[in-house]
Amino acid sequence: MNILFLIPEPLKRELLDGLVGFLADQAKRLAGEKASEQIRRLSSEAAFLRAFDRALERGLRRFRDEYTPQDEDLAPLLTSDPALWRSPIVRQALRDLVSRPGAHLPEARHKLLASFADVLPQRVNRERVDRAVSYLLACIAEELWSLPAAKEVREAYSLQFQRISAEEARRQTGLIQAQLQALTDLREEVRAALAQLTEGLARQALAAASVPALPVRPRPYHNLPQPDYVRFVGREREREWLRQRLSPSDRAWVVILSGIGGVGKTALALATAHEYLRRYEELSPEERFDALIWASAKEEVLTAGGRERAAPAGLVARTLADIYVAIAQALEREAITRAATREEQDRLVQQALTAQRTLLVLDNLDTLEGPGAEEVRAFLRNLPPPTKAIVTSRERLDVADVLALRGMEEGEARQLMEAEGEARGVRLDAAQQGELYRRTAGLPLPIKLSIARLAAGETWEGVRRWLGDATGDLPRYCVGGQVDLAQRRSPEAYRLLLACSLFDRDAGSAREALGTIADLPLRDRDEGLRLLLQLSLVNWESESDRFWLLPLVQEYARAELARADFREELTERWLAWARDFALRYGADLDIRIENAPTFVQEYPQPAPGLPLVCRARAVGGPAGTGRWPLVLSVSGGSVGRSHRDFGNCHPRLPVAR
Repeated sequence: MNILFLIPEPLKRELLDGLVGFLADQAKRLAGEKASEQIRRLSSEAAFLRAFDRALERGLRRFRDEYTPQDEDLAPLLTSDPALWRSPIVRQALRDLVSRPGAHLPEARHKLLASFADVLPQRVNRERVDRAVSYLLACIAEELWSLPAAKEVREAYSLQFQRISAEEARRQTGLIQAQLQALTDLREEVRAALAQLTEGLARQALAAASVPALPVRPRPYHNLPQPDYVRFVGREREREWLRQRLSPSDRAWVVILSGIGGVGKTALALATAHEYLRRYEELSPEERFDALIWASAKEEVLTAGGRERAAPAGLVARTLADIYVAIAQALEREAITRAATREEQDRLVQQALTAQRTLLVLDNLDTLEGPGAEEVRAFLRNLPPPTKAIVTSRERLDVADVLALRGMEEGEARQLMEAEGEARGVRLDAAQQGELYRRTAGLPLPIKLSIARLAAGETWEGVRRWLGDATGDLPRYCVGGQVDLAQRRSPEAYRLLLACSLFDRDAGSAREALGTIADLPLRDRDEGLRLLLQLSLVNWESESDRFWLLPLVQEYARAELARADFREELTERWLAWARDFALRYGADLDIRIENAPTFVQEYPQPAPGLPLVCRARAVGGPAGTGRWPLVLSVSGGSVGRSHRDFGNCHPRLPVAR
């Protein structure tokens, strides 16, 4: 059911008119009648109306997601009760909350929200009902004031209440003007009128006698840790992507760096923050960050000697309160830590972040769980401009633009090997570099640790064995936690991951093949694959709709399969799929040449899975036995002359003798 349908159309119209009416009235007062008339046309702008409906729906869903952990009884009840929106008290309260910017904030809304006596009147605990309804209405109002155009006016309106210098007010006004120009879905005349309104609000803020100048710092506030590398190597495309997203003209406020452990998320985020710190003087005032704040939830790291604590327990950010402490310390705002209530803390943090252009880096957000994780996500969804955030997480989140990291390109990986080798006195020849790249698929952490182990006196053969240990510290650290999480959340996703491990790494596996081998209905198959993508355990080629695993993930998943109680069932289904495919597409290829592209695409498949099947069945083949003939011999089938001849003549296929 679309929960937006619960809100009556007349109420939606009242809210729309109230919001646009406030903008138009302010424009009339500060920019004239013509600007006011243009802004009133927002009520009929198709793009604005669509955004308005989406904001209402986001508010409802946000309340349900955020409040259910606090009250799993009332949250779903209120979001499914049409009678709620017939309450005159509720309707009036919501209209009041949308009547002006900031009315929904904790310090202001208590003046507007009364007792909701006609909501769920049979409930005895009225305070509980009032608290839930108030939170619901505040979520809706906050989302509405985050609409394009409304958000920019709200930011300009709030300048008059902030203790900032005139120079800072002008700088923030320039950022707001740039945001308005990016609203290309709105007509140019409407954008121009909104720009006039924000200029008027800025003049009003500059004229306020109560705005004292803040002391100017020669360098930005920051609490960045020292990097664990001598120099950062590679990732040029990713760094340029981040620079674009962190530009004040880009509308993305939160960016996620996702990927498995060891792919370099933390190093890239830290290198980016240090770049802005290092280039502070040479960047323009609009581009630079006046505060760079680091908070990490990482509890352990993997070194050449094994797992170690990442930081003292007191420096690990496990909750929103810990993040607030990091912000307070970096910005020298002691009042944040002395606040008597969470609401007061929220307000002080918002003010502190708004006072300058801030880059907030939250590392290892995926390790946070439960209500604490939801609090942090809610905080990120409501970051005040001009704050921007980089978040690193092994799990892809839905609050931001996501950059999914994979292994480095071979050229960059070799540069990393050279840099690490130079720093540690280790030299790898070209062949060793090539083998290290193939074994690690360009993941920075295994590359660095391999060279560290060589520097500590380990032999090349010993490093190769360490890299090939599917149950050792390296795969457990990089992917073990994510695989365990997939198994807990969805046994179907776990089966799909293990099925994918049977397929050739380069060729990948088709969606249909995975569903067949895992024996799953279409919906469970697709939901399972979505979870694996979210957890960064599989990679997806959208054009061909094929899935593949990094070597580290594949080896770990195959070790899991060897221990799984459904191993025999899964390998039998894989063998049946391979047999059916060979018989369907591999026979009479000299006649049915249209099957050749499909056959070529799947030809490498038996290589990874056959050892498991052969061990299970005690079946072996002589050296040089072709892949598909062996599949058919193991499964009791046979292969025709055309398949053998095709393998002999096709340049991409190994000969099947």
